[in-house]
Amino acid sequence: MKDSLIQNNPRLIGVGKAAKYLDLGYRKVLNLIHSGDLPAYKFGDKGYKVDINDLNDYIHKNKVVVNGQ
Repeated sequence: MKDSLIQNNPRLIGVGKAAKYLDLGYRKVLNLIHSGDLPAYKFGDKGYKVDINDLNDYIHKNKVVVNGQ
């Protein structure tokens, strides 16, 4: 029951949508998941789901401030 609640949560998106959200390739997002840089959930053979909040955290962690040069 608990797994189905998590699986149907609109905050969780698939790898393809996560890749579009980050403007990265599908394989790159899988690599981030496998390396532990991007947390994800796995539900049997349905593939990975990523929490949108973790995507936002990943974006903020990788923010680079560029001087006006």
